[in-house]
Amino acid sequence: MRSTLSFCAIDGALVFLDIAADRYFMLSRRDDDLVRSLIDRPIADWPDEAKARLRQLGFLADPPESGAALRPMASLPCLQDHRADPARSANPGTVASVAWQLFRIRRALDRGRLAQLLDHHGAAQRTMRPTPPKRRLTTELSVFAAARMAVPIRHNCLLDSLGLCAFLASRAHHATLVIGVRIAPFRAHAWVQQGNALLNDDRERVNNFTPIRIA
Repeated sequence: MRSTLSFCAIDGALVFLDIAADRYFMLSRRDDDLVRSLIDRPIADWPDEAKARLRQLGFLADPPESGAALRPMASLPCLQDHRADPARSANPGTVASVAWQLFRIRRALDRGRLAQLLDHHGAAQRTMRPTPPKRRLTTELSVFAAARMAVPIRHNCLLDSLGLCAFLASRAHHATLVIGVRIAPFRAHAWVQQGNALLNDDRERVNNFTPIRIA
C-alpha cells in the first residue's frame, strides 16, 4: 500500500486516510472485502486482478513500494495523562517562535500539505538525540501551553498537535502525533504522545477515537 495511505478497523468497518489527498474515505462492500482478503498477505501472493483493482483505487504504486504491507493501524498502549502546569508563563521570544510555527503549519494545512508536514515531523524524530528527563518535558509542555494562549489563531487539534511536536522537537523531546477517527457520526481528532504518556489531551476523549495514522 502507498505510504501516504493508512487505515483502521472500527466496529467492523474499514476507514481509510490518504494524507496526500488530505481525505478520509470508506470503500464499497466489494472493494472492502477485497482489502480484507489481502491483509497481511505478501504482495507477491496477491492475484493479478487484485493488484489491478488496488491500482485503480490508488492504493498501489506501480511498481508497489517495497515493504508497504496492507495492514490496519495497530492499537496504542494504555495511555497515562502527562499534562502541562498551567501556572507557567512564556517569554516574548518563545511566543513569537510558537506563533511563527503555527502560522507556517496552518498555511501548509490550508494548501493541502499534510503529507509534507508529517514527513518533516518524521525526519526530525529520526535525527533526534536521546530524550531529556521527563521533568523537563512537563516544563516544556507548560511553556508551550502558555505561548499558545498568546497566539491569536483559532484552536484546532491537528494544528495545535503539529505545533506542539515542532516545539518539542526544537527542544530535543521525542513526540508521536496520532490521528484518530470515529464513526456514526464521523469525526477525526489529533493528539500527541510520548510512549504511553498523553501530552495534550484527556484520556477520556482520545479513547473515543481509533488511531488511523501514527507519525
